[in-house]
Parts: sequence; C-alpha cells; structure tokens
Amino acid sequence: MTASAVTGHRILYLQYGNPAAYPPLERSAAQFADAGWDVLFVGAHTAGVEFVQLAPRPRTRAVLLAAAPRGWRLKRHYLWFCVWASWHAVRYRPRCIYASDVLAAPVALFLKTVFGQRVVYHEHDAYDPAQATAFMRLCLAASRRLSRVSDLNVLPSDGRVEHFIAQNAVPRETCARVWNCPNLSEVQPPRTAIPRDGLTLLFQGSIVPARLPLAVLHAMAALGNVVTLRVIGYETMDNRGYIDRLKAEAARLHLSGRIEFLQATHHDDLLALSEPCDVGLALMPLETTDVNMRSMAGASNKAFEYLACGLPLIVSDRPEWRAMFVDAGYARSCDPENPDSIADALRWFLHDPDRARAIGEAGRQRILADWNYERAFAPVFRSIAGAPGPSAGR
Repeated sequence: MTASAVTGHRILYLQYGNPAAYPPLERSAAQFADAGWDVLFVGAHTAGVEFVQLAPRPRTRAVLLAAAPRGWRLKRHYLWFCVWASWHAVRYRPRCIYASDVLAAPVALFLKTVFGQRVVYHEHDAYDPAQATAFMRLCLAASRRLSRVSDLNVLPSDGRVEHFIAQNAVPRETCARVWNCPNLSEVQPPRTAIPRDGLTLLFQGSIVPARLPLAVLHAMAALGNVVTLRVIGYETMDNRGYIDRLKAEAARLHLSGRIEFLQATHHDDLLALSEPCDVGLALMPLETTDVNMRSMAGASNKAFEYLACGLPLIVSDRPEWRAMFVDAGYARSCDPENPDSIADALRWFLHDPDRARAIGEAGRQRILADWNYERAFAPVFRSIAGAPGPSAGR
C-alpha cells in the first residue's frame, strides 16, 4: 500500500503535557503527515517549557491548554483536561488515538472502553508505584488497564520492554521497542574539518544534576582554557535553580566565559545550534534504582541526535552504554561523578581531533543506515496504517 492510499485518515496524539518536549512524538507525527494523514495534538503546556513548540508542518496542528496552576487547582485543571480532551477526540473522529503518558491513560482508556477507539499507548517514562501519590496511583492503575486492552504498547528500550511486561502482565507480542532515534530529515550534512582552538562540548535536554553534573565543570577547569561547554535546554520543575548553581560554580572556577546557556524554540533549531560543537555529552549515574536511568541506552534522544550531527559522544561507563556506543566505536566512556575520568575522555578528543571527526562521521552514517526513526517506527506505522512504513535507510 502506498502512502497516497492512506490519505485522509486522522490520528490524534494525546498527552497531559507539551508534545514538543517529546521528540519521538513529533517524529512519528511527521511520518503520518508525510503519508497523507491529518494529525492533531491534544495536550497541555508544561510549566518551564512553554517556549518549546512543534515545528510548523502541513496537515499537523496542536491544541494545548495553558500550563497547570499549582496547589488544589492542579486537580481541577487535570479533570477539565480529561473532559476537554475526550470532547476533542470524539469530535475529531480519528482512526487512532496515540496516548503517550501515564496522565493521558485515563482519557485513552475511557475512549477505548466507551467508543471502541483504536489506541496505541507509548510510555516514555516509567513510574514507581511505591513512590506515587494517591492521585498518581489511580493514573497508574488506568495505564496498567490500558496496556492490557490497547492495540499496541510502545517502549523506548529493551530494558523498559522487560519492565513493562513484568509490571503490567501483558503479552510480549503487544509491545514494540522503538528507540528514540532521529528522523532521516534531521541528519545534518557531513562536518567539514575547520581548525578550532580547543574543544566545544554540547549538552542538550533537561538540565538536571544527574545529566549534567558539576564534575563536568571541574574536569574543564583541570584542563585549562581549552574546553567550552554549550548547554541547550531547560530546567525541570524539580530542579529549579540548578542553572544558577551551574553558573555560580563556573564563576568560582573562572569558567564563566567558557559556558553558555541557550534555548531552542523548535527541535530543528536545536540541531542547527550543534554546528560549532565537537563532542556531545550523554551522561547517566553509574548507580541508580530508577528504571528509566537504568534503561536509557536507546531511550536517550540526545545520544542519537549528537550522532546525527556528526558528533562523537562521551557517555557514562555503564554496560549498556558501552555495548551500544563505545564498543561500536562512536564514544568514549567515563565516570560522570569523577572529574579526572571526564578529563581523560576530553583529553582523548583534544589530542586527536581528526579521529574524533572520523568517529563522529561513522556515527552519522549509522544513523542514516540503521538508527533512524523511520526504521525503528516501521512496525508501529504498519500496525496503525496497515501499510509499510516510510522508507528507512539509504
């Protein structure tokens, strides 16, 4: 079946959050729109990332509630979202509901149960029921029920698939592992060998201690004035003030002129801002009980996006990251809490910039050939559209 044969179908993306903060949603939506589908995002702005927007695309639009207020009004806002989102779904009459977070699960379950709506459930982040509030436990119960009746469940890594099956008691054949790779359209042109003084690191995404530890600044200081850090992202609600803490530590280490903080309104802007950078940082704690952190290889957007820009990686010295990126020759590993270990990885790139560019280009070629969302998402596309996925690879 060709793309033109499915023209006129509709898909509704549902999340109690800003869909622009979830690149996989934008990537899959672009594939449906390119195949002639109409795409509607129904969500709510997320406090702190209201500035992030979906890139304008044909056949795609979004309707979002304002960010939720704090306190008791938050529950009222959520209840209104459930009613409002259900109304949009019934009125829009999509072929498929693509629900993509735990808080959207009650709405998707209602639409599945009452209207027989076809539903795909994409769980970006897992939650620990033992640490959940009473309200969140209700949403988790709805998500467990939804996982058992949905037409397909999408998880971002192998570890998360195993956790999802064990937690929800669902058959393996109802689950699809889709790595958070870039679309082919996001892959940047080959990087040219431009002589540069020193090394520019790139960090993108949520700016939190676990992903951008202070040890990175200490490693930079140990190497003298040869490493610059470009940070593109945003603070999460739970880590407000961390940017100020990073700036204060940079000033104390006399690094203020070597660290910059930027924001990208659209995801395409973020990729363009990588151009003057040399190496991408994708760090996770070595020891953690968080299932999301333990299973982030494959689920990390930033690692694949760095490679799509031709940047080699510095990753944490965890087994799954070594197997996926270091052993494949696209990265150096380190202890993210040890400045000396980070500095050793930085020295490796500083001492051989030509080799660094070569392994970055090898990673870019891997994205083109294999690690792209067209290929990763193809089974889900077929399940929803009843048609082959978009062309993957070269």
